[in-house]
Amino acid sequence: MFGTIRKHQTWLWVVIIFFIVISFVIYFSPDAKFGRGGRGNYSLGTINGRPITELELSQAYRETRLLYFLNFQKWPENDERARQMDFDVQTQAYLRLLRLAKVKEEKIRVSDETVGALATRLLGPKTPLDAFVKEILQPHGISEADFERFLRHDAAIQQLGAVAGLSGKLTPPREIESGYREEHEEVALEGVFFSVSNYLAGVTVKDADLRTWYTNNMALFRVPERARVSYVDFNHTNFLADADKEFLKVTNLNMALEQAYLKQDPSSFKDETGKVLSKEAALQKIKDGERNKLAMMFAARKANEFASRLYDEKSHQVEAFEKFAASNGWTARVSEPFDEVDGPSDLKVSETLARAAFALTNKDEAISFQPAEGEEGFYVFALKDRLPSSNPDFASISNKVVERYRYSEAQKLVRQAALTFQTTLTNGLAQGKAFTALATEASLKPVSLPPISRATRESPGLPRNVYLPQLKNVAFSLQPGKASPYIPSIDGGYFLYMRSKLPLDETRMKTDLPEYAAAVRAQRQNEAYGMWFEAQKRGADLPINRAPRQGGGAAPAGKAPVGKAPASK
Repeated sequence: MFGTIRKHQTWLWVVIIFFIVISFVIYFSPDAKFGRGGRGNYSLGTINGRPITELELSQAYRETRLLYFLNFQKWPENDERARQMDFDVQTQAYLRLLRLAKVKEEKIRVSDETVGALATRLLGPKTPLDAFVKEILQPHGISEADFERFLRHDAAIQQLGAVAGLSGKLTPPREIESGYREEHEEVALEGVFFSVSNYLAGVTVKDADLRTWYTNNMALFRVPERARVSYVDFNHTNFLADADKEFLKVTNLNMALEQAYLKQDPSSFKDETGKVLSKEAALQKIKDGERNKLAMMFAARKANEFASRLYDEKSHQVEAFEKFAASNGWTARVSEPFDEVDGPSDLKVSETLARAAFALTNKDEAISFQPAEGEEGFYVFALKDRLPSSNPDFASISNKVVERYRYSEAQKLVRQAALTFQTTLTNGLAQGKAFTALATEASLKPVSLPPISRATRESPGLPRNVYLPQLKNVAFSLQPGKASPYIPSIDGGYFLYMRSKLPLDETRMKTDLPEYAAAVRAQRQNEAYGMWFEAQKRGADLPINRAPRQGGGAAPAGKAPVGKAPASK
């Protein structure tokens, strides 16, 4: 099948490695064998009474990682979103095997033309297959055969979804129109908004009251447990020379830069002031950007090499880490103290480093062998020490205490003002008075809001700290001529009043309805397929059904570098 794809390729071989969107951390091969412990008796589960083989699970594991990459342009082991979504590759690999078993049951077959069309849609018309395999897949342990198998399987799974979710596509037109009307019916609203900042000036700070408040609220100012790490910084600027050497190997560099420039709108290339760059300056900007990306790749590779050799050392204590770094020509620095939430302020890294550092609880296993990615490079680190939680001296934080105290007292003033107006509003509306008149009489500013529907995704006329989904929930619980109770918000609170429901734009509905109907039916199809698949999953004998999964998709801190895992089949 791929021979046919290549036969019809007309692309010029001018694309080089750093003009393809790739993951920087190319040094890992996170595929590992399954069922290593107790191989003779360990069961990988069964589907339809047939045991799952290690080869099948390993292949599904690689296909799952590839599917994640194609969706998010990052490999799951290197993407913070995987942890946030609780994405576990092994769990998803089992579910993929179950889907493929159902594909076989339904006797679904896909043609080479369908697989080829899917490949073209995924790669785009300008990405050569060989370059994609060589420069993106192979460094992550995925072969061309894996990719072809993935395409065939995914095309079949898509057809399975269409078959199993067919009932969702049968949603009648009358139900779709009714749903459109409900979602797009707009209401005219008025509101009165209270902001804490408007009441700060009315707060008087007395020393005795301040100290009493601080004593009662000391937990707000308690310094949490903190940590320091000893780290080696593999900054990408140290590898720019290596990137330049790679540039020298590219004989068609200018052509590649030109193509990268032509693929985008020239007006999108701007300097720091927002001024559009000349073509020459834009080409230089592209080159500098790709140079930095390539240097990051070299930094990532060097960091993992360092971590791999460090793992082979006898001692994994922080002292051994610092000694090993010095003996290999690297300087181990010590970070500023940081907590688990905010992370180190002196290092440009994500919160993953802080979590990994706090996961290191054994001084004999104080090293994190998973390099942490930062804005400018990668870090290999070891836990230096822990600083216990403590209460700061009042004098050292008095300004912060005053600020929090004034805000707390202003919140009380807001609530008092809101409750007073609520009584006025309730009585006034019952007497037939207008909402705006009642607000004005109370020395408050009524606000007429832009029309809002359930489908509204943003409303520029709202105050900055009002949460739109909350406001919509309140608004569509009202009837015309009625007001809401007081609704607390991030920085105060508000009252809403529904002036009227607005007539639906019938002309716009006729224009929108075909696209809306397609979206609704696709959603219903997915829901029907999801319900069907959940039933299939409950009936399968899979390890993921036997016990809660232990941990997420990311490698735990303190464990061996992923590159140390056995090679996949």
